[in-house]
Amino acid sequence: MEIVIFSFISALGLLLVLTRTLGLKRTLKIRKILDVIVTFGVPILFTGTFSGMITAFFTGLWFTLLTCLLQVIVNPHQYPLLAASGSMVSKKTTQTVLRVIVPLALDVLKCALTRYTFRVLRDSDNRRRHQNY
Repeated sequence: MEIVIFSFISALGLLLVLTRTLGLKRTLKIRKILDVIVTFGVPILFTGTFSGMITAFFTGLWFTLLTCLLQVIVNPHQYPLLAASGSMVSKKTTQTVLRVIVPLALDVLKCALTRYTFRVLRDSDNRRRHQNY
């Protein structure tokens, strides 16, 4: 579970860095090339450990999913099946959806990180107890 969370945070970080340096429109324009680079380039950086390789491949998967989702959110007119009854999705609808999804996603991430932190603290406390005996 931790590997999936860490890979999501890594993918989100990569996407944020790319959108801040290249710009949102340019990042989406070359997203397929970036997907290939992230999916196959990041594992080269983590060669040597099995958990590093798994984290890198999950990062590539998350990066691909995030860029696809970002493409749909930014350019909804390219995806007419997502529009209601064949009409174009308005900017107001997209903003409303983002207002609902973003806090929910942040709550899920906060819950996962809290659970992970609790588990780490519990395990370290158990190790201390065993060392005292």
